[in-house]
Amino acid sequence: MGKRESNLDLLRVLASLMVIVIHVSNPFAAEGMNHYDESFMVGNFFYTIACFSAPMFMLLSGGFMLSQPRNRAYKSLFETSLKRRLIYPTIFWSLFYVLLAYLEIFMEKGERIVILSKWSEPLKDLLLGSPCYHLWYMFVAIGLNLMVPLLIELKEKIGEEAFMKLGLVVMLLDIPIAFFSDLFWVVRFIIYLGYFMLGYSLKHTFKCSWRGRTFLAIAILMKIAIFFLVDHFVLMKSEYAFDFFNFLSPFAIIYALCFYMFFLKIRVGSASKVITSLARHSFHIYLIHALFVSSLHLLLLKKLALEISPMVYIPVASVLVFGMSWISSNLLNYFKERIYWLRYSG
Repeated sequence: MGKRESNLDLLRVLASLMVIVIHVSNPFAAEGMNHYDESFMVGNFFYTIACFSAPMFMLLSGGFMLSQPRNRAYKSLFETSLKRRLIYPTIFWSLFYVLLAYLEIFMEKGERIVILSKWSEPLKDLLLGSPCYHLWYMFVAIGLNLMVPLLIELKEKIGEEAFMKLGLVVMLLDIPIAFFSDLFWVVRFIIYLGYFMLGYSLKHTFKCSWRGRTFLAIAILMKIAIFFLVDHFVLMKSEYAFDFFNFLSPFAIIYALCFYMFFLKIRVGSASKVITSLARHSFHIYLIHALFVSSLHLLLLKKLALEISPMVYIPVASVLVFGMSWISSNLLNYFKERIYWLRYSG
């Protein structure tokens, strides 16, 4: 295990929080596109801020995995990373959320015929590689990590500069593939290969005299552009409005890459121990948070039908979910030393 970098640990923690922000703001932003109002605008604001989150995990993962010499061999990669850190947790949490979905169906009230018709849905979602709305990333991560030995070998053959240029080409090719094709989930990782490759190259190969704040300024401009473009196209009732939220839209790509570069340029000081501690829990936080997001939505927005301003609900609920997920991660780490099957949770 290499030495931890506090700046990238901070980015990992921030990306974990932003994933939660996306899912908390989703009812107001993505699901609210059919009616333009203040709630949608607030949801759009927070959703846009957070849309770098999933690409950031791919950049961070590529920056680390492609720099490890031991990952040249599939056997070593499988034993040290794939099996314990990805495959087992993916199976564990997929089954967890499928069982949770069946529990919700079992407890649901309504016409028996309607309820019975829902029993196939969790299993269908599992077979389609999305047992819960956030677990798509786990299947993508497995695919990307399976490419690691091939990418390391390719990098060593063609050289660092050529590998970086290839990463840019792959990223450009990923854009039309993402927008104009519907890849089967087993090979869907292909559209994120550019992020993965550039995560390594931007960290280890790319040289630029620009200061971090320059990259941050560009990232902020991209965030503003996404916000106003989504706002405009929703106001025009265009079916293309949601495309600007896509992780492979040109604005989102520049946003994510510049934000990544900003964090590569900065150094974190006295708070690094706290940040490192939080970063160690980021994986579990990602996996667990959907349980708390869905619970809050169900309880506050549906069951109690509370009229809470999204300007208050989104940040407060996001921080609350992050905290509950962090506590749950600590409890998991405690109990998995005592309960054998919990070791498969990650």
